[in-house]
Amino acid sequence: MNHQEFITEIGGVPFIDDDSFRPKALLTAVALVRRSAEPEAFTSLGAYLDPENAQLIFDRHARSKVEDLAWEEVPPAESSEVERSSRCIAKSMQAWRPLFHMPKRYRRMATSTSSTSVLVPQTIYLGPGAFRDKETLRETLIHEHAHIWLNFIAEVYDLQVPQAPNDYVLPSGTSGTSGKTYRGVMFAAHFAAAAASAHPAAERGGRDTRECAAPLSYPVPRRMPCSDGPTAVRKRDRRPGEKRTRAPIRRADTGPGRLGRRR
Repeated sequence: MNHQEFITEIGGVPFIDDDSFRPKALLTAVALVRRSAEPEAFTSLGAYLDPENAQLIFDRHARSKVEDLAWEEVPPAESSEVERSSRCIAKSMQAWRPLFHMPKRYRRMATSTSSTSVLVPQTIYLGPGAFRDKETLRETLIHEHAHIWLNFIAEVYDLQVPQAPNDYVLPSGTSGTSGKTYRGVMFAAHFAAAAASAHPAAERGGRDTRECAAPLSYPVPRRMPCSDGPTAVRKRDRRPGEKRTRAPIRRADTGPGRLGRRR
């Protein structure tokens, strides 16, 4: 099965193709990838979707490593806020209910707003910024859940080949130290498209769902980037002193997933 057949098999992209996406199909594929890396680790396929079990497999088989952030358990009061916000999102976006009920774990950071990593599976780090107000928490949860589900796809078929460019700058100006990868651009576009769809859906509902609206800092069309879609900037395509212009995101072939698994 190639990457195009895989996307067809799972019914499209999570948070985007609400009418066709099949969460269980993607979760099954992820569990099979993890089991192929270590077939004897767990007796049931479902056990490979437990975040703690998945971390053990990643620690032993992932092609790269990442240092864990400093964290502690999320306090009970904040855990309740997360649960309430998750229910609120599911109320206004009912197709997302299963996307907020996959196995995951939350961790509390001392600074910043939130973080996830493909190498720390199904883990959402929340900082004080996430709890600034209800709207920020809802947007943060949509943001990080979108990343986790796109991480699942990247486990099966990566979103770029190793030689893909890594010097993109997002329209917002974000680039990091050395620039964004194509994968990074895709993750940013995916979250933005997901968040853009949550607010109007809540506005169309009654008072209860309007209170669940997730705000956006800028409007984004609800579609994923392609050769003629949303744009990012290549750093090396700009001359010194030149104003930033937008160039089409270059399409990259998908490569193997993140685990060094046996075929």
